[in-house]
Amino acid sequence: QPDPSLVLIRPHQRPDPARPESWRSSRFVLGSPGGTDTLEFTGAPGADLNANGVPDLVDHVFGPNGPATAFQLSTNAMHVSYTWMPAAENAGAIVLEQAFDVLGPWQPVTLTAAPGDREGLPAGQERRHLTVPLPADPSTPWFLRLAVNPFLSPPGAQLGEQR
Repeated sequence: QPDPSLVLIRPHQRPDPARPESWRSSRFVLGSPGGTDTLEFTGAPGADLNANGVPDLVDHVFGPNGPATAFQLSTNAMHVSYTWMPAAENAGAIVLEQAFDVLGPWQPVTLTAAPGDREGLPAGQERRHLTVPLPADPSTPWFLRLAVNPFLSPPGAQLGEQR
């Protein structure tokens, strides 16, 4: 069976096709020529229709089994991995945030894409691997979380990644 083809992410925004992060694996082996395989979110972001304690937008972006996160500490970094549904690209942006107090303020962690930071999984899912440098002072309390920032703009508009 052939591997999935590549699909340009949010083509209505005219992303740079020369940049690897502008592409994702198609949900379909032969792609979707002339169409889309985007998983559109049609619910209310804060609703919890399946009563699992997780907002529907988060369920949609991370898939039916949740984000399957893993945090692993090394001597100079925290390694974070999670699974998600790349075809939910129009619903929201997954952002790794950090704070130095559990109550915040929470700020996005600046990350750069690295080779091998994406791993294709069955059922249209993908595993992302991120590496975050530890704070300079090891005695500083430090908290990390994954957040889903909903895109509140209609399709075709300039979508932002801020709440």
